Amino acid sequence: MRLLTLFIFMIFASHAKAELVCYQTQVCNLVKELLIDQKVVKTALLPKGADPHHYELKGKEIKDLIKAKYLIAPNLHLSPWLKKIGNQRDSKQTYFLKERQMDGFSKESLAHFWLDPEHLCQTARELEKVLQNWKLETKTFQCKNFGTKKSKTNVYIITHDALGPLLKKEGHLYFAIRTSGHGHVVGPKEMKKLALFLNQHPKVTWLIETNIDLPTVIKKMYRKGDKKITINTSGEVGQPSYRVLDHLFSIFH
Repeated sequence: MRLLTLFIFMIFASHAKAELVCYQTQVCNLVKELLIDQKVVKTALLPKGADPHHYELKGKEIKDLIKAKYLIAPNLHLSPWLKKIGNQRDSKQTYFLKERQMDGFSKESLAHFWLDPEHLCQTARELEKVLQNWKLETKTFQCKNFGTKKSKTNVYIITHDALGPLLKKEGHLYFAIRTSGHGHVVGPKEMKKLALFLNQHPKVTWLIETNIDLPTVIKKMYRKGDKKITINTSGEVGQPSYRVLDHLFSIFH
């Protein structure tokens, strides 16, 4: 009888284990790096190839986020429609990453915490406290120091402005084709500014993000002397949180 009771308790305990749902690839990667028991995590991710600045979750995806015991999601400036989901949940079991501030940059661009070493480290410390408050065991995140090596000043054209803060800190010149605003579409105004920037700089490096589709008219503006580098700034599921930054610094240096 005692063995049966123990068996039933073990089954109940396994089903009672906290379920934490994380949304967005880099948020989920960081949460899993921090947790000792990764089995409590369920991921809610965009379909492969989807542009995060236009895509919105639907149907069952939304229900999963609403019903989750715990939810960790990006800054609302990255996915503003998540606010509707947050309003239907217990605020004590829901966490949206904090806003970052930097002069000259929008809150939307700064919401991409994994594209800046300082912001990534701050976000890790922030999530450590949240997970510990939820009584989930965590590991200490090892912040990475990329050193003080100064890369030479280069000129970049970037797909959107989320890479701007890092490029500015590294001392590079750049032009962002589009903003990080949800639903922003490149128009004549951006095209005119891009043409002017190209006229001012006879040789540039294009950093083309794989998950953001550029209009054909912009692709036709590539010049023979320009360098074009494709980079996945969203990262892949299961990658270390510093993988994208490692790639970026290898380009800069």
